[in-house]
Amino acid sequence: MVHFFLIAAVLLSVSALVRSRTKPLISLDESEVEALVIEVEKDRTRPETEAEPEQLVRSYLRDEVLYREALDRGLTDRDEVREVLIHVLKSELTPVLREPSDEELLALRKENSEEFLYPPKISFEHVSYSVGSKSVPENLLSQLKQGEDPAGHGERVALANPLPPTYKAQLDRVLGVEASEWVFSLPVGEWSGPVESRKGVHFIRVIEKESQQEIPFDRVRDTLRSNWAQQRIDETLDDSVREMANGYRFEVPDSYQKWVP
Repeated sequence: MVHFFLIAAVLLSVSALVRSRTKPLISLDESEVEALVIEVEKDRTRPETEAEPEQLVRSYLRDEVLYREALDRGLTDRDEVREVLIHVLKSELTPVLREPSDEELLALRKENSEEFLYPPKISFEHVSYSVGSKSVPENLLSQLKQGEDPAGHGERVALANPLPPTYKAQLDRVLGVEASEWVFSLPVGEWSGPVESRKGVHFIRVIEKESQQEIPFDRVRDTLRSNWAQQRIDETLDDSVREMANGYRFEVPDSYQKWVP
């Protein structure tokens, strides 16, 4: 009797192994991940985040499962309509959603508070010299602090003077991130400098500075409603993909295993 159970256990293990080996394979290697990153880099408008590789891998594997499922339903396998098939299947899996309450939207806003703030902004006057200029007086900062008229100094540079209220991201683009961060660290009403930027060398007196401000709820309600709906859709889609993924086997680098559906 013991031998019978041992033989049965071995047969069941072998059967399970055979079944797992007959599942369709979805694979992803390091070079393909690099290609995904390069594709994202082409359209990048913001700094890379730590979570981005995970998002790329998860999205690729999820879409590949959806694509295979679409093919199993008898839809075309033409490469040029791959994205269309994925979109169609996502649409079929999208739930009918109720309208979220204001309490739910406020809770979502709290979870992602940084996304719903007006960025800091600053205005300042400046005495500037062009890149590489040899005309910067050594004691100019001291003179300005003592009340010297700034109009009698400086060279023409492509920077409004005084600079009207400008958001941090805008000043990053104009002066460069490092110089912009230095400007935003300055106190109001005092001459400081010099600092080098991509525009030249600057002595700056901050006129006004505003910290981040919360955007009124009514102005972000529609965005919050859209984000809330997308979260519900993603949750439903992830549940469906996890169930579908049981029908596949995955070969991915060890570091990506935790991101397999």
